[in-house]
Formats: sequence, structure tokens, C-alpha cells
Amino acid sequence: MDTVVRTYDPKNVKVIIGVVPVTGFVSVTVTQPEDSFEKGRASDGTVDRTARNINDYQVTLMVKGTSLINSVLSEFHATDLLNNQGRFPLIIEDLDRIVPVLVAETAWVVKYPDMELGDTSADREWTIDTGPAQFTPGGTIF
Repeated sequence: MDTVVRTYDPKNVKVIIGVVPVTGFVSVTVTQPEDSFEKGRASDGTVDRTARNINDYQVTLMVKGTSLINSVLSEFHATDLLNNQGRFPLIIEDLDRIVPVLVAETAWVVKYPDMELGDTSADREWTIDTGPAQFTPGGTIF
């Protein structure tokens, strides 16, 4: 039985877009777009599987409406729409882990977030797709 108490500390989660550290983020979610393997079954009951070779991911980044990263991501997306040059590297790391959560050499904004203006600052949800990336969802070590 493991008797060690491990701690998750959200202030140790860092997101870096290009060379810009993200401040004011609320949450980040990494999603694999498809299953890693596809299972097949023959009429005699034999089962096989086909590797899907999935190594791209979708990242949902929720940030405060006042976060400066909104301007950075807006500029990347505007550049992408103008001349297809709005790609950037993306790193998500938890300093309580040995390896980063996600490292993508190439990522891009899928679309501008919905924007709500009212009497309080609303969060903004950015959707970012990656090219080939290294994703390691393991837990903390401390």
C-alpha cells in the first residue's frame, strides 16, 4: 500500500505559447482526437487491432478575459488567416513532474473564442490544435 501523500499544486502548471508564458489561465485540457487503436473482430471471434498512430492533440485553454495571452493568441490567429504563418510551439508542464505534460513543435489556434462583454470580466476559451506532439499524462512525483 502506498502511504505517501502526493500534492497537486495548480501554481506549478505552466503553459508556454511560442516564448510567452501564459498568465491568467483558469484551466487547460489536452484531448486525443481519436482512439489509439481500432479493434476488429472476425466472424470466428478472432480479434485484431490496428494502430491509429495518433500523435496530434487538441488543447482547450481557458483564460481570464484580462489575460495578456488573449492578445498573443489573437495575433497568431490573425497572422494565420492572413498568410498561414500563425503557428507556434506549445509546452504544457507541471513542475511537480519529471517530464512535461505536452510538447508540440507546431500548434495553431483553431478559431477565435466566443467573447462576452458585460458588467464583469468573462473567461475566454481558446481551442488549439497541434501537429505531432509528445503527450505524457502521468501523475505528480511529489
